Amino acid sequence: MSNSDQGKSLTNGITSRRQVLRALGAVGVIGTAGMSWPVSARSSITLDGQISGWQGVSPDDIADETNPTLTFEPGEAVTVEWTNRDGMGHNFVVVDGNEQELLSSDIMAEQGETQTVEFTATEEMSEYFCQPHPQSMRGSVEITGSTEDDEQTETDGDDETDPSPFTKRQLASDLTDPMAIEIAPDGRVFYTTRGGNFSEDAEDETTGTGRVGVIDPESGEITTALEIDVYTGQEDGLQGLAFDPAFEENGWVYLFYSPPNEVVGDEPYNQLSRFRVRGNSIDPDCEVEILRVPTQRETCCHAGGDIEFGPSGDLYLSTGDDTNPHESDGYTPIDERDGREPYDAQRTAANTADLRGKILRISPEDDGSYSVPDDNLFPQDEYAAEIEDGLVRPEIYVMGVRNPFRMSVDQKTGVLHYADYGPDAGEWDAGRGPIGIVEINSVSEPMNAGWPYVRGPNHPYVEYDFETEESDGPFDPANPVNGSPNNDGLEELPSVRPATLWYPFSWDAYTDAPDYAAVPDEAPWPTLEGGAPMGGPVYRYSDDSGAGALPEEYDGKHFIAEWGANWLKTVEYAEDGSVTDIAAFMPNAKLLSPMDLEIGPNGVLYLLEWGEGYEGSNAGIYRIEHDGQSG
Repeated sequence: MSNSDQGKSLTNGITSRRQVLRALGAVGVIGTAGMSWPVSARSSITLDGQISGWQGVSPDDIADETNPTLTFEPGEAVTVEWTNRDGMGHNFVVVDGNEQELLSSDIMAEQGETQTVEFTATEEMSEYFCQPHPQSMRGSVEITGSTEDDEQTETDGDDETDPSPFTKRQLASDLTDPMAIEIAPDGRVFYTTRGGNFSEDAEDETTGTGRVGVIDPESGEITTALEIDVYTGQEDGLQGLAFDPAFEENGWVYLFYSPPNEVVGDEPYNQLSRFRVRGNSIDPDCEVEILRVPTQRETCCHAGGDIEFGPSGDLYLSTGDDTNPHESDGYTPIDERDGREPYDAQRTAANTADLRGKILRISPEDDGSYSVPDDNLFPQDEYAAEIEDGLVRPEIYVMGVRNPFRMSVDQKTGVLHYADYGPDAGEWDAGRGPIGIVEINSVSEPMNAGWPYVRGPNHPYVEYDFETEESDGPFDPANPVNGSPNNDGLEELPSVRPATLWYPFSWDAYTDAPDYAAVPDEAPWPTLEGGAPMGGPVYRYSDDSGAGALPEEYDGKHFIAEWGANWLKTVEYAEDGSVTDIAAFMPNAKLLSPMDLEIGPNGVLYLLEWGEGYEGSNAGIYRIEHDGQSG
């Protein structure tokens, strides 16, 4: 999104948020900690801000509503006062019908802090949201008496006005918690649903039913292939799926899921299993357990859970850091105090003896066992003693990741591409570290991605003592050391490789950095902003592609998406893996939180959308058909 002059006028040093922040022109912000000044306005709105949504406080017609519609008249002076209720980073943004930013306040992350935003209502205003949490905290702006209402309703987000030669054709709708899609060799679309409503409170833990559905893209018939009991607390449940490279011969499909509490007992884990597909059904009785990833179920979160196969037949499994991010002020969770183990990502992502916060690479065998490739991060011939002593897991291909929710493997080159969610900090802090940064990485050899010590282009976090609230120096990406009492692996870790592609919530906030941080004067990728990246596939053109397939001009391009900012883009890389081009894909299409992208054997792109809001209403699965492909 591009900033308007009004939006830019609000960008201030957020370190001064306890002071009155004064803006120029028609927009103003007053940020306080526990107090506010009266502001004269014709319309006054009061909201509470929290991840689950904006909560209406006043006037009475929006009281107790979640993400209420805000109604104004053109030219009306408006005051919006909102209070941070959960201590996470939030701000107030207004956009037009084309997602162009009209105004944006500073991000504030202190619980109980109050911010006042003043502006003049204009006919262009369409929606308001929180930049770090743009789906769960999003509502409509209605401008009454506008002469442009009808015109915008007809054109904004309408695929018919999209100049790109693609059509978005719906295959399934009204799905509940859809997680992943996979396209079978015969063109059937398989998808998973997680199995329950999200919960971050251990008292709300439940057992749900995860489902695998099958869509016949020609007839439109949808059937349920498998129902499986799953634990659905935090972000757990049924996650990813992938077909065996020899699926047409053996019918094997792999699933990653969370067995219920009555199965795992006091030592919970997530499980990678193999099943057999028979027609449009998956036989639950033929399940073969492949791998367990031990977890905790005390608190939130990050499960990862994507599964992909490379061209050599190796299986890749992504796992999250299984660490609560909500009590670190949006910075790195490295709380080493007794009893705070689930709040220390050093015990997982930076732990060479742990499978969490990793991308694993194994070679499945027909009998359900697996071997480990010789060129993973810790080769068995070089680390035999450490493996024997339990200090190293040889399955690790990439370590130091936070929540690598989506990935793919280029079937021509074998290069792994993955997207990794970032933390929520809305500003730099000299005593804590960088603003929230997300990553998209291309991996041709095993590596340490650096979490929870560094982020993006190796911006280090600062060693922070949660007991004394004092800071030491920044971590060293070249020589990272895991000295946490919760670490049972190696202390000296591999050096950190910088991210291939990375971006923050806001480039304006990113460039406002402390002296210790070397940041560029200009944004390297100004078209990228957001906080919820989704890594998609690399397209490889074939003369045998079917009707609707992507054209040859997309050969070698990597598709990526943004769940929160609602965009699709393609990325091109040089031979050394560096980024050479980023281009918008279907820029005018209406998107509802793109969740997964896959390319079928016919060369057609498929899209899974989570839907609107945090709970995902109107979720759907789509074929993206190229109108000019003859087939």
